[in-house]
Amino acid sequence: YPIDTLKIDRSFMEGIHVDERDTNITAAIIHLAHTLELNVIAEGVEKAEQIQFLKEKNVKFVQGYYYSRPLSKYDVENVYYK
Repeated sequence: YPIDTLKIDRSFMEGIHVDERDTNITAAIIHLAHTLELNVIAEGVEKAEQIQFLKEKNVKFVQGYYYSRPLSKYDVENVYYK
């Protein structure tokens, strides 16, 4: 199966701006994914600093508590239609 998306595990996101090595590894992973023309999804995003880092690296898809806790189908529909 062809690969079209690379998902960055939350363990890497936890180290952004905390551990220089984690930051550099995450940046390298993102660069590799973009070079291979893959979509990138960052998992476990909880802080504004992480969002800023991802924006700077042109990561368009994120998952995590920064935007919302997990929602039921009903709650998603309510948020979407507001």
